Amino acid sequence: MARLLIYDERLFGDPPWEDAHATCLVNEKHSMTSIVTWIKSKTKKYKGQDTVYIMAHGNDGWIELGRDGLDSSNVHHWAPLEWKLDRIIILACSVAKSNKGYWFLSQLAWYTSSWVTAASTNQKYIALPFGLGSATFGKWEGKVHTWGPDGQWAGSFTEF
Repeated sequence: MARLLIYDERLFGDPPWEDAHATCLVNEKHSMTSIVTWIKSKTKKYKGQDTVYIMAHGNDGWIELGRDGLDSSNVHHWAPLEWKLDRIIILACSVAKSNKGYWFLSQLAWYTSSWVTAASTNQKYIALPFGLGSATFGKWEGKVHTWGPDGQWAGSFTEF
């Protein structure tokens, strides 16, 4: 299983290169379709069920990803990834904060037929001059929710 990282450069610091098999750096110049095309090309290279990590700024029902951001209005662009991913882990603040976030994440899970996990609170990370601190990648603060491949809420847990 490959770990694919989508890292929006508007975060301070550098991505945790060593924690991913492949990293896609994006910013306000990248379209959502180009991001999805990159992921799709990597799922062909790394056979099996892959996990995509998204590191970006976020807010309730929205991720600052690429030119347009990712939310319920454009989540359909991720449909070409259906059954190509096992998990999408969103390491961004407050994406699952309320019903708006729940709907968006449910749609992302449904369109991709994958497990989607995101937090409902602000997330912290440690930015060092040479990149993110090793304790940052994949860690959570607060309540974290998961949706199943059918788009249904699957459960929650709390990290401190």
